[in-house]
Amino acid sequence: MSEDGKKVLSAIVANTKKMGRLIDDLLAFSHLNRQELTKAPIDMNSLINEVIDELSLTKIKDQKAEFQIQPLAAAKGDVNMIKQVWTNLISNAIKYSSKKEKSVIQITSSNENGNIIYSVKDNGVGFDMKYYHKLFGVFERLHKSTEFDGQVLV
Repeated sequence: MSEDGKKVLSAIVANTKKMGRLIDDLLAFSHLNRQELTKAPIDMNSLINEVIDELSLTKIKDQKAEFQIQPLAAAKGDVNMIKQVWTNLISNAIKYSSKKEKSVIQITSSNENGNIIYSVKDNGVGFDMKYYHKLFGVFERLHKSTEFDGQVLV
């Protein structure tokens, strides 16, 4: 096969894999809408450690990430849904700070007017506030896929 043919074949394979991940993400998202919520007390400290342990097996094994985690307030909610949110937030913090020599990811909670506010901050690239309305849109990206590899997590 010629060099041009190999390049075209490589692009087809890469795009096929990307499409497969997108279809998997769409299926996972569609299942979220049908899942029944089960509210229960959640130990956020344990949950965060579980998420980081799971991500360390895949996403951050080669990444030099320093996690600064303050003691987190407990909450009540659906542990599976909350775990997915934490997984998405921490994965994105890892991904978008990956170009730094050392990623620093801070996870905190605070009580504001009787509401618990959880926060994930990193020293990554950030985003332009004019696109804040897209930040939590389904399958939205604020950076080009060529800048940061990965898939949209659901």
